[in-house]
Amino acid sequence: MSRFAFTHAPIMRGGRIVGVFSTDTIFDYLANDISKGMITERMQIRDLIQYTKLECHANDYFRFMSVQANTTEVEEAFSHSPHPEKRTALVFLTDNGKASGTLIAMVTPWDILSFLNSP
Repeated sequence: MSRFAFTHAPIMRGGRIVGVFSTDTIFDYLANDISKGMITERMQIRDLIQYTKLECHANDYFRFMSVQANTTEVEEAFSHSPHPEKRTALVFLTDNGKASGTLIAMVTPWDILSFLNSP
């Protein structure tokens, strides 16, 4: 993740998004499960899975939109979070615009900035 400067990675099961792994996932694990010890090389995502659920991210909101959405709609999704205490961290474009849909693409705020600044 750090090599490509990604801050979030979707966790997929059967072509559907079931969670998002982020740096907050590690912090939440350490803050809540310190009795389990430190992060080790043998740990797997499944060891952290309860902290990756979409609703478990304290500061991030994940928006689902149809792959048919235009760039203006996606840009507005980042500007207007339905949860004022959370920022929209990612917009997932799915075939039906819902979390239950098949993931087609993932858009970050940086993607929007790059698009807006391109000639």
